[in-house]
Amino acid sequence: MGKLTANQTHSRKTAHCCFNMRRIIASGRIHPMNLTELKNIRGRTARWLRDIGIDSVERLAERDMFEVWTELKRIRPREVEDQLLLELEGAILNVDWQELPGEVKHQLMIKVKKWEKEESKRPS
Repeated sequence: MGKLTANQTHSRKTAHCCFNMRRIIASGRIHPMNLTELKNIRGRTARWLRDIGIDSVERLAERDMFEVWTELKRIRPREVEDQLLLELEGAILNVDWQELPGEVKHQLMIKVKKWEKEESKRPS
């Protein structure tokens, strides 16, 4: 099997992290953390997440961060910036968004640009 790209490695780590987080919470050994206890998640972002039904770390871990970002972007197009996607991705790994691998950041921004292009073609 060939060498994994940084994006593939990151995806596997994210999936593993999310699985472990859900398993630990389900076991009852710990209570779900407050969203604002995660790195990159401040009060405003936590409020926005609650507005779309994400009120716990567990609920956040169940979702794809790009889908979360697009949902937020549709609701708050002027307030939600591209960097929020990086912050969400880092939050689910509980690392500062600036510590994400460059390739991961690049791939996420490609997805953002593609989404924005598709959105601009949608009728208002």
